[in-house]
Amino acid sequence: MGIELKESAAAGGGYARELSDEDRKRQSELLALECAQSDVVITTALIGGVFAPRLISAAVVGTMKPGSVIVDLAADGGGNCELSKPGETVRAGGCDDSWRR
Repeated sequence: MGIELKESAAAGGGYARELSDEDRKRQSELLALECAQSDVVITTALIGGVFAPRLISAAVVGTMKPGSVIVDLAADGGGNCELSKPGETVRAGGCDDSWRR
């Protein structure tokens, strides 16, 4: 998935910079639509020196299909998903372990 923004999010040296309010809103809207259709979402967004940007709200998680997974590689930096907890597996919504049987 690609999200077209007005400004580049690159800050140089392979690092990202914070987005403008307008680009953040557009990113959030498009990401919410993509998450609702996805089985797996992997996030990695970190900005040096500050907490990880919050990209996926609990409300967006609630729109995802049962059994969908978010792998938040930025969890140790505060998490890109509102529900992330470093070092923990978080189950949300109607999740259960019935798939293990």
